[in-house]
Amino acid sequence: MKTLLLLLALITATAYSFAQKVGIGTTTPGYTLTVKDTTPAGVGIAQVLPGPGGQIEVGTAITGGEAYIQTHSSHNLNFTTGDFPGIPQVTIANENGYVGIGTSNPVARLDVSGNINISGYVRLQAGTPGLGKVLVSDALGVGTWQSMPRSAKVMSIPAVAFVSNQGGNLAFNLTDGACVGMNPGIANTMTMLAPVMLPDSAVITKVKVLYVNNTTATVSLKLMRGSEFGSITTTAVTDLALTLPGTVIKVAQSSVLSHTVSNTRANYYITVNTTAANWPDISQFKITWVEITYTN
Repeated sequence: MKTLLLLLALITATAYSFAQKVGIGTTTPGYTLTVKDTTPAGVGIAQVLPGPGGQIEVGTAITGGEAYIQTHSSHNLNFTTGDFPGIPQVTIANENGYVGIGTSNPVARLDVSGNINISGYVRLQAGTPGLGKVLVSDALGVGTWQSMPRSAKVMSIPAVAFVSNQGGNLAFNLTDGACVGMNPGIANTMTMLAPVMLPDSAVITKVKVLYVNNTTATVSLKLMRGSEFGSITTTAVTDLALTLPGTVIKVAQSSVLSHTVSNTRANYYITVNTTAANWPDISQFKITWVEITYTN
């Protein structure tokens, strides 16, 4: 009995001598309650500020080491604030390590039940991110980065837009569907030209022409891409043979081209020419319009 009383007196005196600071594992407690591990692990707990509004710190004194808070059992690890026992605000699920905020049953690596306010940037790696792509959701709300859908557009080139490479040898009939043809009697091959102004990066998918060819001549319509300053280096984007003789108006169109427009140091134009020695007249061959379909 005397031994017990002596021990209690010693503890009381020790606590009092340290200005009512209790140390466990240390003889120099810096706070009201200081717990230190004397082993190299250096685990500690301290009540920094006393009273109901006090602050408790838990940490390690290991340099370059890692700290763990874990259950050591097959249970979730829950965190909460306020006097709400049994109602976790943050849960780390035992089965998979998923983190739930506002939910105790997270179903993803991070599962938030409620609103999220983000003042910084958000980087999403789903799919294949890229410049100008948009975030598209599936039926379940799962979003992935995808290229922005392109809308199909049509550029119409009227007959009056054509000019001749020999000048003055075209005949326009504005009362007959606003068509253009060639005057007869020209001794050499002639070409009709019409400029094309498409937006940069547009993708050409189709070229269509409304025409009549009541001759035996083979007439070719091409969409050309020429180099800067009229260089002889040109590329035919598409080539349509306007054959099918007859007086009925016909439509010729190209297949899917998928040609991407690049206006850098280049220009686009429509050419119409024939291998015949003499052009037919406008009553035998005429063009009403050319349509270029593209996406942008």
